[in-house]
Amino acid sequence: MKVYIKNISRKKGEFQFYMHQFVEACIRQNIPFVNELHVCVRLKLSAVMIKLGHWINFFFCRCNNKAIIVSTWGGGLMYTSFPYSLLYEIIPVFWDSWPFNWEEQIYSLRRLNCRTCFVTSSQVAQRIKETLPNINVHWLPEGIDILDYVPGQDLAERSIEIYELGRQKADYHKILCDLKSEGIFSSFLCNEYDINGMTTKLAFPTAKALLKALPNIKIVISFPQVDTHPEKVGNIETLTQRYWEAMLSRNLIVGRAPNELIQLIGYNPVIDVDWEDPKKQLSDILLNISSFQKLVDRNYRTARKISSWDNRVKDIITILRTSGYEI
Repeated sequence: MKVYIKNISRKKGEFQFYMHQFVEACIRQNIPFVNELHVCVRLKLSAVMIKLGHWINFFFCRCNNKAIIVSTWGGGLMYTSFPYSLLYEIIPVFWDSWPFNWEEQIYSLRRLNCRTCFVTSSQVAQRIKETLPNINVHWLPEGIDILDYVPGQDLAERSIEIYELGRQKADYHKILCDLKSEGIFSSFLCNEYDINGMTTKLAFPTAKALLKALPNIKIVISFPQVDTHPEKVGNIETLTQRYWEAMLSRNLIVGRAPNELIQLIGYNPVIDVDWEDPKKQLSDILLNISSFQKLVDRNYRTARKISSWDNRVKDIITILRTSGYEI
């Protein structure tokens, strides 16, 4: 069975491109792509399908002799796989698989008769295996396009002291604000949120602006989402691109590393917060920032070696070929 990849284009106004980077890596590895249909075309096709009835879907799903890799989120597979599921076996690659969309995720895998899927969370991959034992489920650690990032100058020569990257851990965010008010540091960047947790202002309005600034930042604050928003993710702890971004930019990461990252690279690349005296810890780190240069240099070398989507795609190709697919 010949395998294709559903292409997704970078759209104006989008800020995060982790799925796009994955698809682009697949195309670089010579997996043939099928262009994404415009949403208007998909809506028209959906209306036609409703009129024709479910029998046509039944027919097409049993006449396919090719498969397509579809990048999607936990509860989005039915949407992102239409109308490709009429002609292709669907091979999902899941990001953002959280407890609140678990039932929809399992329903979609069953409804589409998926035989193989990839998940960026090892915990979710294990849960799918236990729930749907007939599906070949594989953990696909989060990757990144390493060519987007540069190592920058050594830590002591950088001008931006603190950047709170991504979602904030409320108690530590308050500590950062207090330290800034006390004059421990002056340059502090972070996103702004309303009382409902919705982003009102990004520290960097575009991905391009972020990429330009990262090599000039000394310390990046980063926690797994299970620490910042446990009510949303339950006990799901997973590696995200933020850690690779900081490692490839030679930022010193303070916060906590997800266990998946430690498992993947064999050591902890993050300075864990000393909750007994976090203010003194961060103040001491800033005063002695050069002493952490060896760690960020090691992190950079490790990320260059391990984080690339190109490496992940090679693993996918090997797995699919072993399972009888043609690439």
